[in-house]
Amino acid sequence: MKEEKTNAVLKFSRRGYFDDKSVLNPVPTRDCLSDNCAVMEKPVLQTQHSMLPFFDTAHAVNLLRGIHELRAERKFFDVTLCAEGKEFHCHRTVLAAASTYFRAMFAGTLRESAMDRVALHEVSAELLGLLVDFCYTGRVTVTCDNVDVLLKAADLFQFPSVKAACCAFLEQRLDVSNCLEIQDFAEAYACSELATSARRFALNNIMELAKGQEFERLPWKRLLELVSDDALRVDKEETAYQMAARWVKADPRRRLQYWPELLQQVRLPFVRRFFLLARVESDPLVYLTPECLRLVGEARSFQSGEYDRHDRPCQRMRPRPSTGLAEILVVVGGCDQDCDELVTVDCFNPQTGQWRYLAEFPDHLGGGYSIAALGNDMYVTGGSDGSRLYDGVWRYNSSVNEWTEVSPMLKAREYHSSCVLKGQLYVVASDSTALRPRAGLLGATGTHAAPHG
Repeated sequence: MKEEKTNAVLKFSRRGYFDDKSVLNPVPTRDCLSDNCAVMEKPVLQTQHSMLPFFDTAHAVNLLRGIHELRAERKFFDVTLCAEGKEFHCHRTVLAAASTYFRAMFAGTLRESAMDRVALHEVSAELLGLLVDFCYTGRVTVTCDNVDVLLKAADLFQFPSVKAACCAFLEQRLDVSNCLEIQDFAEAYACSELATSARRFALNNIMELAKGQEFERLPWKRLLELVSDDALRVDKEETAYQMAARWVKADPRRRLQYWPELLQQVRLPFVRRFFLLARVESDPLVYLTPECLRLVGEARSFQSGEYDRHDRPCQRMRPRPSTGLAEILVVVGGCDQDCDELVTVDCFNPQTGQWRYLAEFPDHLGGGYSIAALGNDMYVTGGSDGSRLYDGVWRYNSSVNEWTEVSPMLKAREYHSSCVLKGQLYVVASDSTALRPRAGLLGATGTHAAPHG
C-alpha cells in the first residue's frame, strides 16, 4: 500500500493508481481492480476531500477461508476443547464469535476464561467436532441419525442457525407416525415454529392418525388440545366423538375421570340427531355421567331451536370448518332490475366467500312477508299480493334443501316481524287493519311451534 499526495483521496489504493505528477489516471480497468471491488462510476477531481468508496463483497468469505486455513496449519491456537478424551484445538475469538455460549465462557469471569484446556462433559466428541467445524466453515450435515442429538447440542451451546437447520430437516420429514413425537420434542427445546408445524400436521391428518395404536397412547393433555381445536380436520363431528370415546375406552379405569371435560370439547350440537340419540345418549360413558347427560340435553335443545349459539357463546356451539357447516347469509325473494318478483333463494358462505343457489320458493311470495331462522331452518310467514293477505307459513329444511308448507298462522298478516325465543317462532304486530299497539304488543302476537326432527 502506498500513500501519495493527490487532488483526490482513495480509501483503498494499490501502487500505480496515481502517477508522479499527481494527476489521476483514468478509472482503472477490471484488470487492475478485483472483481469484488465497488467503485464510483466517475472519479471526482475537483476538491481535496473527494473520495472513492470501496467495499470488498468477498471479505467475509475470504476472512472465513483464511481462519480455516490457519486452523489447518495449526497456527495461533489458544484453547483446547476436550470431549470423551478427544481434543479440538481452537481459537477463542472464533468460538466466541460463533456462539454466545463460548463468548460468555471466555469473555466473562468464569474460570474457563483463563484455562488453556476446557473439558465439555455434556456433548459427545462427534457432535463437538461438528460444531467446531461449523465455527470455521459455516457448514454442517444434518442426517436422520444425528438430527435429534445435534439439535440438543446446538441448543445447549447456542448455535441458533444449526438448530434452525435441524428444525427444517425435521419439518420436511413430518408424517403420521412421527408428528406427535416431533411436536413434543420441539416444545421441549423451544422450537416454536417446528412445534406449530407438527401440531398443524396432526390436526390436518387426525383421521389417519387415529387409525394407529399410537393414538390410544396419547397423553391426556395432548388429546384435549387436539379435540378442542377448531382446525381439527374431521369429516363430521361424529368422528370427533368416536375418537374421544375410543381413547377413554382404551383405559377406562384411569381415563374415565377425564371424560366429562373431553366431551365438552366435542361439538355435540352439530352431531346428527339420530347419532346423538342412538349412539351418544345410549353410550354407558354418557348415561352414567350426569355432566355428560347435561351436555347431550344441551345439544338436543340447540337442535330443537330452543336457543342458538348467541344465547350460549362457547366453543362447542361453533361448528368446525372441516365439517362443511357454517353460518350463512340467505337472501329470499325481492325484485330484479325490471321490478319483476323473484322467488330465488341465494346464500353466501363467509368462510368460502362464495354465493350459491338454494331451492326456489315454491309459491308466490308477494310482499310484506317476514323471515326468521329457527335452529338450522328458516320460516317465511304471511305477506300479501296487494289485494289479499296470507296466513301461510313455509319452512325451509336445510338438511334436505327443501321448502314445505306447515300449519298456518291464526291470523293473516303483512309487514309484521318474526323472531325466535326458546324454540318458539313469534309473529309480532302489524297487519293491514291498522292494529293499535297494546301493552307489550301481546295482543298482536302469535306463536308457532317448530316441528322437531
